[in-house]
Formats: sequence, structure tokens, C-alpha cells
Amino acid sequence: MHHPRHTNRRDTARDNGSDRMRVLVHKRRGDQVVLGAIQERSPGGFKVSLSAAGLETFLQGRSTNIQPMIIAEALRQATILAAHELFDVPRGWAFLMDRLVVDLTELPEQPDLSAVGLSLSTRDVVTRNGRLSSLVSEVVFLVNDVRVAHGEGYLRVLEPRVYARLRGQREISSSLPSPGLEGGFRLHDVSTGPQRRWHVSIDPGDPFFFDHPVDHVPGMILFAAAIDGVSRASGVSANDLAFFDGVFDRFVELTEPLSLIVDLHMMAADHLEFEVSADGSRGSHAFRARLLVRPGPAVAQPGTSSVRGPTSRESVDRAQTADATHTIAAACVP
Repeated sequence: MHHPRHTNRRDTARDNGSDRMRVLVHKRRGDQVVLGAIQERSPGGFKVSLSAAGLETFLQGRSTNIQPMIIAEALRQATILAAHELFDVPRGWAFLMDRLVVDLTELPEQPDLSAVGLSLSTRDVVTRNGRLSSLVSEVVFLVNDVRVAHGEGYLRVLEPRVYARLRGQREISSSLPSPGLEGGFRLHDVSTGPQRRWHVSIDPGDPFFFDHPVDHVPGMILFAAAIDGVSRASGVSANDLAFFDGVFDRFVELTEPLSLIVDLHMMAADHLEFEVSADGSRGSHAFRARLLVRPGPAVAQPGTSSVRGPTSRESVDRAQTADATHTIAAACVP
């Protein structure tokens, strides 16, 4: 796979404003950037606004998953930005998101997204030979300095030669036909029993998920598909997502069949807990996640006991951690 030439942060001096931000969050099109300008810096972190233009583009092309998708994409872009801006990772290196945590329990029902900013800090920073190897970003979303959401991104970084050796010659998204699916993917119900299962069709022509050519299914598609699957299984709006903790076990190849499995794990008075996994052609999980949604009147099931589930903070503390067998992530950002 082709990667841009190596540069360091000093090489970005000629980039300015939105164009510089576009480059640093790995976007080819400026209207796909959801971050605005960095407003304040601190050791190991920064504060940044959301981009009005990016939000407008996003809202025009999507009718569901709006709040969770914007928060998750802003977290993802901010984590990439942190690696370049705070740790001088050269352009062209491969970025792998092993795990993504998004907590929306404090988000108002109809937030003013244009008023949202975020504050990022980093922890568990690992370097090898003077270069960043991995980090965890902690991102807090704020409106008038009041926290409305937060999340974590577990990032690894690979040199281009290491990534090329790992991936070899794979199909590239730009070489595949676009079926013109709304939202970049479609779920086809193939359930045969109480377990809900969908086949996932991917549209490599979608500008949000495939802003630039990639050699795998982007992790954000798995994030969006998981929310969509839970919404369909529960009858709850995707915007009622309260918590997401997902682990990307491996790459999902662009041409391999992909199935999404949704299981109701627990019902409580204030939330429903679902376990979601995505299986490919290799017979093993490519992705697994735990989601909490706020229940609506349509999802109550008679004969099911209510058991108190963990709070969102407890969820983060005990949530899945990518173990040594998780050699690669589905959410790579070349």
C-alpha cells in the first residue's frame, strides 16, 4: 500500500488553518474534518473546538446515529492529532485504534453541537527508539466548560515499512465499485432464531468512511453498524446510546463477508446492555463491543427481571482490554 512520504511536524509550517488540520487528522477533503482550531495547549494535551463546516457536512448526509457518530469521530480525529502535534509522529505512519470508549450518559437530548469543544489529555504513553509506539487519549467534551460526554482512544503507531510488511498487497477501497448505500453501509437481517444477526454491506464510495483509499473496512463503520444493530434489535433510537466500549481484534478485509451479531445481555430500569460482535470469513471475532442504551417503552419484555447494571464509569474500569492476541486493529488510519 502506498504511503505519503515521511515528514515531521516542522514540515507542516507551510500548511495553515483548516488545510493544516485536514492533513494532521488524515483527511483528503476539508469538509470531512470535524475539528476546528486548537485553542489552548498544555503538556500532553490541548483544547480544540469543533468545526462548523465539518458538522454541517456531516448533518447533511446523515439522518441517524448523529450524536454518537460526531462524538466518536471527533475523539478519533483528536487522538490522531495528538500523536502528530504532541509526539511528532511523522505523516505516513499507520495508526491503529485498538479500542474505543465513548460515554454519552451526560449528553443532553438535543445538544447544540456547534457549541461543543473538547479537551484532550494523554496517558500510558509508550515510546521505542525515541518514537511514539502507543498511547491512550482521554477526551472530555464540553459546553461552556460543562462536561457533556467523554471517551478514550487506545492508539498504536507503526512505521510504514512495518505496516507494509504486515499487510502486504491488499485490495484497496478505491478499486471497488460503489453501490451507493446511504450512510456507507447497510444491514441485511439474516436472523434465524432469538439471536439477532445481520449481514453488513459496505459502500467504499461513502466520503465519510472512505475519505481516502484504505485496504480494510474502517473501524468507524463497525462502530456505526454496532449502534444501528442495537437500535434495530431494541427499537430504541440510535441517539439514545449511553455508552460504547469496543475492541477491534483484527483487520476486516474489504472483500470478506461480514456479519453483525447482537445479544441483549441485561435489562435494568435505566438502561439496556447489549453485547455486539462482528464475524468475518475467518471464523473469529473481528470486533466486539458492549453498548448501553436508554430504554424506551417499546423494548420492555415481560418476564425479564431488572438487575442493576454498572454505571458508565464502572463500565470503563472493567471493560474489555485488547490482549496479546489482538495483533492488529480494524480501525487503522493509514
